[in-house]
Amino acid sequence: MLEKFFNSRSGPGRVRSLRESQHGSLLDRFSGELLRSRYANITARRHIRAAEHFAHWATSQSIAISQWDKSVVERFGLHLRRRRCPFGHSGPAHQLTGASLFLEHLRLAGIIRNAPAEPGDRPALLISFRRWMREQRGTQDAALDNYDRAICALLEHIEHNPERLNARNLRQFFLMYNDGKSHTAIKHRATALRMFVRFLIAEGHVRLD
Repeated sequence: MLEKFFNSRSGPGRVRSLRESQHGSLLDRFSGELLRSRYANITARRHIRAAEHFAHWATSQSIAISQWDKSVVERFGLHLRRRRCPFGHSGPAHQLTGASLFLEHLRLAGIIRNAPAEPGDRPALLISFRRWMREQRGTQDAALDNYDRAICALLEHIEHNPERLNARNLRQFFLMYNDGKSHTAIKHRATALRMFVRFLIAEGHVRLD
């Protein structure tokens, strides 16, 4: 998919250098997601370069892919602000955005996973939902961890009061929460919220309608 974004005179050489890099396959997959999400070419190239920079920097710091998370992106941000390097193609803010999108793509693709929140950090309804999913559907914690962020955002939106949730409220939240997100991210978030609403209905927290 890299060819879709690097089609200038130097495109073939650039694509080859990206593919032959240590994380070439990940960058190629990321470019495919950007294409499916209909990013403009200039924006997609900027995100791919940021992802390349982040992967190169993390490798130079001996940070394994399995350790890539939000804290590593924050360290990358410090690197961007402290010095310039051969990958300094755009400002720190743009590069951090690209790196964050890259990590979100890797997480949703199951290549990396966020560190699960501590049980005490989860809202009571989320804890109950996770227990219900394990008991009723046999869902593993690794899958449930990927639901946490979307559900926590919804709970904050309704002020942790299920009685405030209705079809219109949920639709407004979904559109706002997913504005500008990739197709894959929207799909995963829709699944998380759909299962959570089913739980709320099954447990009598909201009405069926």
